Amino acid sequence: KSKKSDTIQGVDYTEIDDPRMYADAWSVSGATLSDKIPATDMEEPFYNPHRTYPTNLVFCGGPNARKPSKGTAETSSMRLTYSPKANRDRGFLEAGAAWAVYAALYRSAEDGCDVVLIPFVSGGLYAGPWRSEPNLLDTFTQNIERMLMKGIMPDGTEVPKLAKCFKKVNIVVLKK
Repeated sequence: KSKKSDTIQGVDYTEIDDPRMYADAWSVSGATLSDKIPATDMEEPFYNPHRTYPTNLVFCGGPNARKPSKGTAETSSMRLTYSPKANRDRGFLEAGAAWAVYAALYRSAEDGCDVVLIPFVSGGLYAGPWRSEPNLLDTFTQNIERMLMKGIMPDGTEVPKLAKCFKKVNIVVLKK
């Protein structure tokens, strides 16, 4: 039987009450990505192995506010990462996501990355009851801009400004 802390990180995400606990990131350096050639009328899209570029992959994990259904397995990542506090408190969800993103940006800067693609951390499915709330993506974006340019986190904590470390920071949002 799994324990609540049986995550790869060894953290019991169901018990976190401080959003700074999400300030953790992991990187894989030396990866290679290929250009994706878009589909045409004649052929399907494909990856061009002759047009590659070096990449560092940086991972972080923000709060998961989506309450698992009764049928969700005990060992499911959705159950192991569920945060009841994020489910009840949108501010906690947003602050935890901001700390996760800051950790990923900090790690990216340490790794020498100058262009970063950031997914909508704790958005979409993981936003739980806040998924359809107005301005969730806007607040996420504003939090990133504030931490990069002013070095201020949502809770008012001052952190090193990272804007000078990057040529470009892009937020990637999947279409619904």
